[in-house]
Amino acid sequence: MGKMLEELKNYFDNTPQEVLDKEWEELAYLNKIGPDVFEYAEAMKEYIEFLRSEPPTLIYNREQNQAYSFEQSNEVEVHNENDYDYAA
Repeated sequence: MGKMLEELKNYFDNTPQEVLDKEWEELAYLNKIGPDVFEYAEAMKEYIEFLRSEPPTLIYNREQNQAYSFEQSNEVEVHNENDYDYAA
């Protein structure tokens, strides 16, 4: 990685500004494709906040016709005959 960084620094130090500007103009259209990094980060932040606000509370196992809840309850005790392996 250090070699690439040094080559990049060397390129920018030794390339005339006119050439850099021309290359930038040729690639400017790429800035109009999709969201920019800030828009993407904001969208991901909102998505993560949404996921954290509504945790899944129920998983239904179709094969076993059983439902598993993640709600905290004092009614269900940990027991060695419970089907803990189905949750994994």
